Amino acid sequence: MYYFTSPIYVDIFINEAGWSQEKYNGVVGGVAMLSAVFGQIVGGILGDRFGIRRVAMVSFITLAFANATFAFLQPFWMSTFVMTTFLVGQYFIAGISLICLISMCMRLTWSKVGGTQFTAYMSVLNTSAVFAYTLTERMISIFDYTTAIYIGAALTMVTTFFLAFIDENETDRVLEGIESGSDEPDNLGESAWWEEEGGGKPVAAT
Repeated sequence: MYYFTSPIYVDIFINEAGWSQEKYNGVVGGVAMLSAVFGQIVGGILGDRFGIRRVAMVSFITLAFANATFAFLQPFWMSTFVMTTFLVGQYFIAGISLICLISMCMRLTWSKVGGTQFTAYMSVLNTSAVFAYTLTERMISIFDYTTAIYIGAALTMVTTFFLAFIDENETDRVLEGIESGSDEPDNLGESAWWEEEGGGKPVAAT
């Protein structure tokens, strides 16, 4: 639900801060996007060291506070330097959050149906983004910018709530047959069906 604030940012930067669409696209598609890529690299390293679920929870909490901070920065919305710095920092945190969320989806994917299951996860993420964009338009028509930003920060925290109940090792343990501390699965679906049934390899009849 962190996508909720994205349309609000665009509206504020163009209509309140006086940025042109070209200037906003240049910053977001340039230095901010590079910051997001760097954040994804850092997020991958941190997730590997401390656990993706833990890093995801911390990063989404931080992202929620970052979204709320944007409301506190209202007196500086006209400052190009402050707003650019905010976008770089916000995209960096969002990069960490997103890569950990995708990694979590991969950890929860069963190898035998990996393509279908992971595609379903990505579809859900895209659907949530569309829902958030639709909700944003409705919320802006009811509340002012500051209130809408705070609501967006609260919605970002919802992700942390759901992450608290996820066991990222359950798929490996239950479906893949990988015990804790082991890197080798019992069977990832590569075994032929006749071997699984104990019949051995078929022999051609003469």
